[in-house]
Amino acid sequence: MNHFHVIAGYPNTGSTTLCDVFNQNKGNIYASSTSDLSETLAANEQRWSLSPNIKSDSVHDEGMTDERQICVESGMITNWYQHREEDVVIDKGRAWITMSETLHGLSSDSKIIYTHRDPCDAFASMENQDRKFPHRSNFPHTTMMERAKILFSPTGMFGGPIRHAEDHIRRDTKHVIFFEYEKFCENPAAELKKLYIDLEIEWFEHDFENIESTATDCDQLLNGKHKHRYEGTRALVKSKTNWKEDIPADIAKMIREFHPRFGERFGYG
Repeated sequence: MNHFHVIAGYPNTGSTTLCDVFNQNKGNIYASSTSDLSETLAANEQRWSLSPNIKSDSVHDEGMTDERQICVESGMITNWYQHREEDVVIDKGRAWITMSETLHGLSSDSKIIYTHRDPCDAFASMENQDRKFPHRSNFPHTTMMERAKILFSPTGMFGGPIRHAEDHIRRDTKHVIFFEYEKFCENPAAELKKLYIDLEIEWFEHDFENIESTATDCDQLLNGKHKHRYEGTRALVKSKTNWKEDIPADIAKMIREFHPRFGERFGYG
């Protein structure tokens, strides 16, 4: 591994499909299934900041302690993928968007690919899955309004990543690349070429009509509702989900008002 990048975002924004497409470039790019690397680094940082022993080390030799932390975290990334021989490794994990400063500090060349789509459509997609399997709901006996408030809260599955994305929009962070699901489906080659340029990777001709599943996520642990894996191949097509058919207008309005800067930036309204 000579180059390391990551994929973040919120649910139902095409990150798994993007990894499947990247993995067509065999021998050059490896894009992971959902990974715990970012969560592991986050847990290490939390322990580092709370440990009285490490605080004591810092009092005696702050430079050495800081250098040790950088070496530990750099080593975690390098050794996590020491078995991969590809030139480029792309790790997929939602927590990366919360750790952009850490990643940039460890590797200034690393980029965060932030996948996104209209938040109302993404929420509608999750709601549709819950309706198919109501006995496996992650939020049993709740209303749609209550679920939306939970998911789009500052620490929610949607709200958390969007909140951090708004921060990067506000600060115009250069190492975060916003990758829009809708545009990717409409013009995949053009959108992916832009991404290759941003990542400084030599272009590879991808087959968007025959995409093979490369995910190894255990979907049963997600109650089997959110499929990452499929048999055979499939073409890249835009989701048929339209939030206006599935979400009341007042709930959609509430979702928009939770994160106005994000909606304004990408024309979600």
